[in-house]
This record gives sequence, structure tokens and C-alpha cells, in this order.
Amino acid sequence: MTSASLLHVLSAHRRLLLAGALLGVLLAVLAALFVPPTYDSTTSIYVTARSSSGDDPTSAYQGTLLSQDRIASYRALATSHRVLVPVGEQQGRAEPAEDLAGRISVTAAPESTVLSLTVSGPDPVQDAETANAVARRLVAVVGELERSARSGVQLETVDPARPAVRPSSPGLATTAPVAAVAGLIVAAGVALVRHTTDRRVGHRLPALSGAPLLGRLPVHPRRARDGSRLGSPEVTDGARRLRTAVTARGGNRAVLAVSSAVRGEGRTTTALALAAAFAGTERVAVVEADLRAPGVAGLLGLPPDRGLAEVVAGRATLGDAMLSTAGWE
Repeated sequence: MTSASLLHVLSAHRRLLLAGALLGVLLAVLAALFVPPTYDSTTSIYVTARSSSGDDPTSAYQGTLLSQDRIASYRALATSHRVLVPVGEQQGRAEPAEDLAGRISVTAAPESTVLSLTVSGPDPVQDAETANAVARRLVAVVGELERSARSGVQLETVDPARPAVRPSSPGLATTAPVAAVAGLIVAAGVALVRHTTDRRVGHRLPALSGAPLLGRLPVHPRRARDGSRLGSPEVTDGARRLRTAVTARGGNRAVLAVSSAVRGEGRTTTALALAAAFAGTERVAVVEADLRAPGVAGLLGLPPDRGLAEVVAGRATLGDAMLSTAGWE
């Protein structure tokens, strides 16, 4: 599929795309209204290592490398049972250590010796207390482990957690555009699926027939048997564009046949609208050739007593079957 074809398909389904975007925004609004907000409380822990060989630059550099090397281990240690179980007991909370670990994230920037420990939850005050309690327990556990190893590594809380003022999620200003784009993508996928699985020949007729498409008339949701849709601006404009295209093609256009595969596809409406478009500059005759279910006379409010069948059978002359009308309401 070329880019032009893709744009044509998306343009034909623009209402579906708009509905998808609006649905995405609506879901984002509902999420913001009904999903409990989540707050992030973060504390910073500084990791330092003192070398036993002295305070010269080489020793300081080795201490920094040792601190950075320990960062990954401390991140895993922060969510271990050895740290979290005493925190839960101290705060008198029944939350299992596994659940608390799922709400804790520990990060560190590359080549940094500062750990950022974040606790996420619905209660900013309690979560800030939990973050500080976990940080204190982590400092104590690391002190015990490193003291026995005599490595000289120490942890110190440099920025205690404070209760968050604004929730981290769901943020409507962030989720609404993302949801709208997601809705557009889903709607575009539905449009492409509908296009590729459509077995009707309407949009593929030029390629199948090898003839150019001269014009389009709008599709009506129901069949109007009183001729009310003939004067609608959409049908009138479409018929005029079709007349212009037919005229521009040149050649013998004294007789134009309007046909369709089955009933109800709009051949009578198309024939009458096209006749009205040509009638502005020349004299036009519309011949009803549907002998089983004629509809031209009924739409124009004319008596259907004589027509093509009577002329062919010799029961009426062509002049008797011709009826004149100045237009329709």
C-alpha cells in the first residue's frame, strides 16, 4: 500500500479515528477519577569507602571505585527480608515484605555513589516514613556487613524523604495525550483491517475495470421513497461534479446508462440527480428501464400508467409515454 492509498483509507475513516482518540482521552479521564493516586517518596543515601592506606589521591580513587562496585549489591539488599521485615515490625504494619519490596525502587546514576530509594503508595506521609525507615535499616545492615569484612564502606542518609505533594500517577496531563495517540493507532489499525477485508468492489472499481472514477455520491443510511434526498446539497453537488467529469471526458454522451448490481444501491437517485444537473443547460429525458420495480415516477410524483413496457408492446406511443416535470420537492 502506497502512502497516498494509506492517506485515502485514513481520510475515509476519519470519524473512526476521531472516535478512537476521544475514547482514549475518556479512558484517561476515568482512570484519573477512579484509580487511586500514587505518590513517590524518595530518600538519598551516600556511599563512601575509606582506604586504610591513607588519604592520598590514589587511595581516594580506589575508595570511589569500591563504593561504585558496592552500589549494585546495596540495591538488591534494600529490598531483602533482612532489611524490610524489621521495618514492618517497627511500624506495626501487616504488609508482607514481598509486597513492600514491590513498592520500593532503588536507583543510582552511572558512576555515582548516591543511592535514590523511592517508596510508592497511596499515602504520602506513611510512605515517606517507610522510605526513611528502610534507609536507616539499610545503613545499619550495611554497617554490620562491611564492619565484619573490614572494607571501610559506609552509608549515610543525606536527604531524608518528605511527603510528596503531587501524585506521580495517574497524571491526566501526561496520560491523556498518550491515550489519545493510542486510540488513534488502534482506530487506524481497525480502519486498515476493514479496508483489507472489504470485499465490495466500490473502492477497487477503477483498478478492476481499468476505467477512471468520475465521481462519488454520498451514501444515505436509508432509502427515501418520497424524493426528499434528491434536492439535498450533498447529492446535488455530487451530481454536478459527476456532470462536469462526464462532460470533460468528451465523446458521445447523448445516452447515459445508470445501472447497479442489486436493488437499493441508488441508481434511481443517481439518474435523477444527474438528469437535473444536465437539465440546467440542455433538455434531458429520463427513461425508466427497471420494469420489475420502477421508481422514477413515484419519486417525481408522476402517474405510472404508461412507460417503456407499453411503448415496446405497442400499447402506447413514445409521445404518450413522455411526461414533463419542472423539478421535484
